[in-house]
Amino acid sequence: MKPLNILVLKDNAIDVEKLRQMLSEDDSEAFCLEIADNIDDGIRLISQVEIDIILMDLTISKKLELEKFTKVYNSNQNIPIVILTGLYDRDTAIKALSIGAQDYLPPQNLSSEILTRTIRYALERNKIRIQLREAMDNIQILKGLLPICIKCKKVHNDEGSWQRIEAYLEQRSDLEFSQCLCSDCLREAQKKMI
Repeated sequence: MKPLNILVLKDNAIDVEKLRQMLSEDDSEAFCLEIADNIDDGIRLISQVEIDIILMDLTISKKLELEKFTKVYNSNQNIPIVILTGLYDRDTAIKALSIGAQDYLPPQNLSSEILTRTIRYALERNKIRIQLREAMDNIQILKGLLPICIKCKKVHNDEGSWQRIEAYLEQRSDLEFSQCLCSDCLREAQKKMI
């Protein structure tokens, strides 16, 4: 099994060796730590190494710290971020979660079990968040006005040409069509055969 690549962004007092020890106590998962002492080095690492999750050391009560979080989050929104913070400020913590953090943990009360469980849960929540974002993108594609010919029922696509509605929807969604006749058309066809 491929080890999980964890980027540890340590801006303040996070003890990397303590984290490494806690993670090594988990036999079910292999972890590889990448360490960055500042935000810019961390963002550079994200572009160079496949990172699965980020553990970010923040003093969460300061506005500047949320700006740092936002900078890292915006560098790659597909990587979940768990904030490690020694200070608890409920409002700021909720704000961090609302703008993309997966969780936050106080390092002084951290155990191996809590850390590894938080990492696993953050990874799973992030998969769901990515699937929801993709679903919303698909909904946006199908949203709006769609010019349709009242006679042949072809639609006017984004390229400016007319195409069958089935082909249009198949290209823009996971829909597949089967051909059949509705009961009205079936009766009409049977009348013509008699």
